[in-house]
Amino acid sequence: MESAPTDPTSSSPLPFLLGGERVLLRPHLPGDAPRAFEMLEGEQRILSWLTWAGPSSVQELAEYYGEWRFRTQDGDDLRLAILDREKGQLVGSIALRFVGHPDVADVGYWIGAEYHKQGFGTEGLTLAACLAFRHLDARALFAWVFDGNVASTSMLERNGFVHVRSRDLELADGSRRREHHMSVVADDWSRTFADWQPRVEEINSLDGA
Repeated sequence: MESAPTDPTSSSPLPFLLGGERVLLRPHLPGDAPRAFEMLEGEQRILSWLTWAGPSSVQELAEYYGEWRFRTQDGDDLRLAILDREKGQLVGSIALRFVGHPDVADVGYWIGAEYHKQGFGTEGLTLAACLAFRHLDARALFAWVFDGNVASTSMLERNGFVHVRSRDLELADGSRRREHHMSVVADDWSRTFADWQPRVEEINSLDGA
């Protein structure tokens, strides 16, 4: 089994490292910011599917990634990096947002355009679900997907998510878009992935992160 890398700003090991066939999942680090900004800046193939306009600077992302587990009294938000396992290179990001519903995570994610349709997102989501359900005692995960985002819908369905409902969302610019609520509960995910195990599973200090 691969060992968890250390944070270059600290001698301590990272809180966790999960890996599949092609992907590693770990906490975001400030050092991820330059690569993430390069992939996101002005990239409408990604940003057009998000409610976020993208980062204004590398520094903004570095500050955001500097607190990978954002703690509140109403739950924690986790900011996670998706890496190409072979190259060790950042390919995307996934968030598990528990604030306001501590045992249910709102899942948000993006994959760099050059890595689309290669399975990185699907496996990254599987690893994030493993972290949520097997190590954080989550009861359910859910995501909102804009109408027409076939790739994201398929990625969620491959991870056991099902359509719950749809709604019209008014965006900051006054436009409206249709989006679909998809969800998976812990018991259903556990049955679907009963025979699946990550190839790398290093859990060091999630409680004290």
